[in-house]
Amino acid sequence: MTDFIIGGGGPTPEISNSMVGIYQGVMEHDPTAVVYFAKHGVAGLRKGEIFKAQFTPDQIGRIKDHPTSFPGNSREKVGSEDLDLLGRVASELGIRRFFFVGGDDSAVNTNTIVEYLNSLEFRSKYGSGLGFEVQVNGVPKTIDNDLPKEAAYDESVPGIEHPRVVVVDGMVKCFDFCPGAGDAATALANIVLEQATEAESLQRHYLIEYPGRKNGEILAAACVIERFGYGPHGYFVPERATSARGNSYFDMDKFADLVMWRQKNHGWGVYLISEGVVNRDGTVWAETKVEGDGFRGSTAGGVVFKVQDFVDAQAKKFGCKVDVRPIRPGSEYARTNRSRRSPVDRDVSFRAGYDAGKWAVQEQISGYVVGIVRTETKDEPKWETSLVPCGLIAGKTSSLQPQFILEERLGRLEVNGVQRDVKTVRIDPSFERYCRPILGEIEEVEPLGEMEMVQLKCLEEVVN
Repeated sequence: MTDFIIGGGGPTPEISNSMVGIYQGVMEHDPTAVVYFAKHGVAGLRKGEIFKAQFTPDQIGRIKDHPTSFPGNSREKVGSEDLDLLGRVASELGIRRFFFVGGDDSAVNTNTIVEYLNSLEFRSKYGSGLGFEVQVNGVPKTIDNDLPKEAAYDESVPGIEHPRVVVVDGMVKCFDFCPGAGDAATALANIVLEQATEAESLQRHYLIEYPGRKNGEILAAACVIERFGYGPHGYFVPERATSARGNSYFDMDKFADLVMWRQKNHGWGVYLISEGVVNRDGTVWAETKVEGDGFRGSTAGGVVFKVQDFVDAQAKKFGCKVDVRPIRPGSEYARTNRSRRSPVDRDVSFRAGYDAGKWAVQEQISGYVVGIVRTETKDEPKWETSLVPCGLIAGKTSSLQPQFILEERLGRLEVNGVQRDVKTVRIDPSFERYCRPILGEIEEVEPLGEMEMVQLKCLEEVVN
């Protein structure tokens, strides 16, 4: 048999892991198989950059530990011309099994390809020449962790009755977490803790921008560092980015009040702000047009620089001296950092790819994305792979659930003789039960605690 593997979306170590998993899952169950890869995803396919894979064990090990995806990705959307190209490639190379690795955008791509390869147009052009049907399946990957965790059972969706589709109380279990999210959340939680110790030491206010266009889960995962006593002091997620209940926009006035209140009462603070927070009119606060992104055409990011300017202006206006610093690790850091990889992420991403390859060979599955289902045990959670029909989840995303987002009233701030309520957004401690098992090592920082001050008479005049 002949197989074709292609990746989509941003590069991560775990997409490499999944691709190696597919390769090994296929080869171990069909040793005579020929496996092809498209270099740089859809973009490479259009250029004819296709190569045959013949990996040694040493090469496989190096690919699995590579910080980005092998053999390169792109953010191109599959268009009508690409579908015809895929048909010609399938016909010329005799492709029997096709695999697409990626996030929510790639699920759309996978579903588009499935529908095309099952269409009369494809069969009339290439079907008779192939002599067989092409199997198409997907493997999940996204640091945003925004693939749906479950979806309502719909008997009209093709393939939903497969025994590997997990159904509980009328809901299809989909993706407990997405490969890549555990690594990203671990890296970012560690950098927040490290930066927070500096903010406290230098008495500054750090605004840390987080990846996550519409889902705040990897931002919320930083709640695991609160036990060290260095914050964070606010979690401004896309789902509810202000302290006003029921509002999802990011209110800079309220945020400036929070910073000034913490300056008055504590002298420093650390605040996490999602790149995807929006204005009152629903538009993203900071956005940049991007060539070559076939799905969005733009990318969110840079909001912390606007927030810094606004807070500085408000503080100056009301006579409050604050030192506000923007920090933006960015999606690039979150995706490719491998210094503290999540063991669960690494294991599950490989198994998802491996089972996709194995099941395609053994069971001739087609039209599915490999699901990731959490099973609770007495000691610790475990994860099993499943199947999720593409048609059930294509174009669907998930978000941080409302029960995990809390409003906390901190006190009152007097501004020009007017008392204002100051509130912040916190993450419910129960969210840690979900996210902590997915994360890798969090390097501990013990709080120094309060120190007893010594009063010196010789300095009384200076101090006073």
